[in-house]
Amino acid sequence: MEDVKLAYIAGIIDGEGSIMIMRQASKSFMEQRAKRGCYHPHYAPCIRVGMQTREALDVILETTGIGKVYEEKPYHHRKPIYRWMTRKKEDIVKFLTLIKPYLRVKKKQAEIVLKFVEEWVNSTNIRISPEVQVMRENAWMEMRKLNGVITSPATTEPRGRRGRDKS
Repeated sequence: MEDVKLAYIAGIIDGEGSIMIMRQASKSFMEQRAKRGCYHPHYAPCIRVGMQTREALDVILETTGIGKVYEEKPYHHRKPIYRWMTRKKEDIVKFLTLIKPYLRVKKKQAEIVLKFVEEWVNSTNIRISPEVQVMRENAWMEMRKLNGVITSPATTEPRGRRGRDKS
């Protein structure tokens, strides 16, 4: 029965989830880091799922005991979105190890994040080696490509007029 639940969770992640490496490098963030002698961006792994119903997210939480489910504030009279998310290094390794055999679409992303976490340098280390900086940046860029963030436009055609057609 546990295998069925893990396969179900992997399907949720494949279809609705995000396995990513986040990069914090905004101007204000980097200015604050520079005051402490740190001149490189901060990278962090993250797994999350957003859905309009909470039931599937509760299955993830109950089955794995990992992460947290919370409700995002609805905007513009839309339904609220429920999110399951985890960012803890140990939880990410445990979660991906459980579901990786069942992943199909996001298996490569899971492998990159697992490698990224395994090669992690303690985040309190302000001065990291140039090799680690390059490894983090490369992992982040590869993840962006896999997640479709870096793509060429599908078309150069304009999307058309806004509003109703006058036909």
